[in-house]
Amino acid sequence: MKKFLLIPLVALSLAACGDKSPASFGVSLEKSESNSVDRSNTTGSDKKIDISDKAAVSIKMAAPVLLSEAAAEILHQSGIKPPYRSGFLSKSDKTLAGKISPKLDNRTTIACILAIAAAFEGAKGWRDGEGDDFMVRSNAMLNFANTISTEALGKLAKSAMRDPDDAKQAIISEVAQIPETTLESLWSKSLADAKQRGRPVADESGSSAPVEYKIGNQVVSIGPQGMWLITNGATLFGEGKVGGKAIDVSLESSLTTGLGRKINLDTKQSAVNSETVKVDASVKH
Repeated sequence: MKKFLLIPLVALSLAACGDKSPASFGVSLEKSESNSVDRSNTTGSDKKIDISDKAAVSIKMAAPVLLSEAAAEILHQSGIKPPYRSGFLSKSDKTLAGKISPKLDNRTTIACILAIAAAFEGAKGWRDGEGDDFMVRSNAMLNFANTISTEALGKLAKSAMRDPDDAKQAIISEVAQIPETTLESLWSKSLADAKQRGRPVADESGSSAPVEYKIGNQVVSIGPQGMWLITNGATLFGEGKVGGKAIDVSLESSLTTGLGRKINLDTKQSAVNSETVKVDASVKH
């Protein structure tokens, strides 16, 4: 009985091989499977393009601009008003802390921020009494500000921030995390180095800006745009540079949204905020 049933089945299979219609159906199946693979590839390609486009969208802002604004805000909150350069240099105290009122906390850090703000502050010309001592101390102040700015901004060059407020808070946090003993040591060294460079030679050919003088292998220029530090012909500070480099910070938005928000020197709190921003940015990219 089993052999009898097998014969019609074999015959039916042979008949199918001779019929064009089932053969066409077989080709149709193969084509349908190919389309399915193509659609899958297309979808994957679209996703890659979408992710790439989002990663490419960012707003660049010059880090020195954010640093100068952040420094000015901290000083304003501390009750310190411009002119910043004369405020820093008029105090003959050899320590940073001695330049700030004992009524304030974080005196050494605030004095460091004062030096940074002074380096970005413009000037129109010479003032009475600005002789050799002024030039030596301003050279020391500029080298000190350049060192601290390079340290703080260099750590944020590869980070992404939400907006200018977050960026300024992150920058100040980096400055505030530098130990006070380190700041005092760097200032003492900057002052000693400036004195060892020898007597400064000023260009007093006119009263208009910029004010320039040479001290050792460095040239200091003070004009409406702020202070410049040039060493062996290379600009280290000024013209949008710190440490000889132009540093940008990536922002998701250029809009400042924190109305009334204050920058603070609480390194623990600000460090957490900065880290959260970095995590968000990495997830989106």
